[in-house]
Amino acid sequence: MNEKGVSEILGEMLLLVIVVILAAFLSANISNYIPSMKSVPYAIFTGKIDGNNYTIIQEGGYPICISDMKIVINNGTITVLNSTQIYKLLNDVNKNGYWNFGREFKH
Repeated sequence: MNEKGVSEILGEMLLLVIVVILAAFLSANISNYIPSMKSVPYAIFTGKIDGNNYTIIQEGGYPICISDMKIVINNGTITVLNSTQIYKLLNDVNKNGYWNFGREFKH
């Protein structure tokens, strides 16, 4: 029986096994280095400006955490409201710190 080609096949199989093991090890560990994606809340807001007064209403989507918000209004002059000002003007009756659906903001 001719057994000359057996060592070449075994060598190729060993190389293939090593490559598969290394690929599995790298793919399992590379996920630690990929930054996780934060989900962005979806919400729909409408607003209107009447002179110096403006109204913003949340018309749909998820409740938005007020401490994560900043409102920038540009009607000729730029007005920036931080989360503390938004909380005071929003009149959070639930006292939960979120801007919920249907809630109206007037300034």
